[in-house]
Amino acid sequence: MSTRDMNLLKYHEVVIVQKHNDQWKIVIGEFSKGVQVGIFSKVQLRLNLGQSKEYVSYISRFNKPLPNTQVNIEVCPANAAVICGQPSCKLPLSTPRDALKIEALSPLTNSKGLITHKLTAVKSPNGLRGCGLDGQLYMMKVQADVSIGGQMHSYLNGYFCGSKSTFYETVLWPLVRIYDETPVPVCPTWMDVRGIFTQYYNLYPV
Repeated sequence: MSTRDMNLLKYHEVVIVQKHNDQWKIVIGEFSKGVQVGIFSKVQLRLNLGQSKEYVSYISRFNKPLPNTQVNIEVCPANAAVICGQPSCKLPLSTPRDALKIEALSPLTNSKGLITHKLTAVKSPNGLRGCGLDGQLYMMKVQADVSIGGQMHSYLNGYFCGSKSTFYETVLWPLVRIYDETPVPVCPTWMDVRGIFTQYYNLYPV
């Protein structure tokens, strides 16, 4: 490659195309404008009531960190796709919204393009999913607004959430599970744990 071509590659996406009947089809390519946003830490989190864990998000452009960039993590609406013959299984996920508190530990990304959000379960979902399923699932989105060439572009890690973004990226989507609050008996008996062992028995009958 010439020096000119190498310089162009620094700030333009690389794509692999295939020609068929005088038409070109993109087979694979880099992210739009070279920007990639997603989760740097564990994608799935499990929280008991009152428990906190952290998500570390990243953003880069052409494989170089983007510092001083605002990256948000939010809950997005979702519907359960499970059909088990019971109406209680057809309830929306990500509710109640006020069960999950999200706090950014810094306003912008650091020099490595990273930002940390603390997620805390502040309310019990109270068994909204039914069918004997404990807790609730919260679909999350990671969104960033990036200024490129004097224009703002919005990046979102997925094609859902009902948000309008300039570009969508098919990276792994964060998922948070908040368990229902369970009262702890002073003197547990067999009846307190029978339901749990019954589920195991149904899964793995002797």
